[in-house]
Amino acid sequence: MLKEETARIVTEALPNPESISEICKKHNLTSSALYKWRDEFISAGTAVVEQGKSTYE
Repeated sequence: MLKEETARIVTEALPNPESISEICKKHNLTSSALYKWRDEFISAGTAVVEQGKSTYE
């Protein structure tokens, strides 16, 4: 799966934690895969902010 597609799916899941199972069914994923991607996505974003690379400054 392309990184862009993975990121799109993860961002779909972020505001809707109660619908993880629906998102997984929609994209034919396991919940463990989606949770792993979500955690990696959040960790990467946190690392960028901690390094002072935020574009919101």
